[in-house]
Amino acid sequence: IMKEESNMLYDALTEAGPFERFWDLRREFDRLFDEAIPASRRGPHNEFVPALDADEDEEGLTLHMEVPGVAPDNLEVSVNGRVLSISGERSTQRSEDSKLHRSERVFGKFSRSIELPDNYDLDAIQASHDSGVLTLRVPRSAAAKPRTIAIESR
Repeated sequence: IMKEESNMLYDALTEAGPFERFWDLRREFDRLFDEAIPASRRGPHNEFVPALDADEDEEGLTLHMEVPGVAPDNLEVSVNGRVLSISGERSTQRSEDSKLHRSERVFGKFSRSIELPDNYDLDAIQASHDSGVLTLRVPRSAAAKPRTIAIESR
């Protein structure tokens, strides 16, 4: 791309017309919040930190981790003792010879670990990946599940 075309592209990406002052104000607020509170997908050093939800019901625990752009082959789920670990890497898809005009996405390796209590069966964990969401189902151990005791009559 010629330098003049590159500058035109940059101008088109950054031009906001009559609302430029509002955009400047918004960018300043974004900068202040980014400095004070890291974005939900960024760690303190601008690394990728996937969001994680945990839901519990009578049958067990369900974890949902947002991993957009991460193929199942780039994810690893492991158990060591009572600690469940999820790690992976989100790689950039940008070619090295391209000129970057704007970058808001975060890439890199990540790792999350969760210590689980004794009432879960860590040998029976099931994992699935669909539309950028990793779902782990951790069933309760048989001893921890609620059960009804039959009463015998004599």
